[in-house]
Amino acid sequence: MITNASLPRVYPRIINPVAISVPDLKEAVNWYTEVCGFTVVKQATEFVVDDSLKGKAVKDIHGPRLKKMRMAWLSSANQVGSEIIEYLEPKAERRSDNFDF
Repeated sequence: MITNASLPRVYPRIINPVAISVPDLKEAVNWYTEVCGFTVVKQATEFVVDDSLKGKAVKDIHGPRLKKMRMAWLSSANQVGSEIIEYLEPKAERRSDNFDF
């Protein structure tokens, strides 16, 4: 039997930023600011995959199928950053099997 005394002490880790994919960026930003009190750090910016350095970086981070996305940056009261992302092309689809491990 495993007891708390036999487990190593784990301390909270700093997590920053947290990325969240949403179907509607404007609606999500409004919700996070109005309901959670988050602050908009940077307004929505559109990213297009192309041969520019930024375009290549977006493709490397988000995968080869991505063509276009929008992202806004928010911050919580305890300074945890949130990257709110809306995938435009291809459009994100809700999966029935929504659990990856």
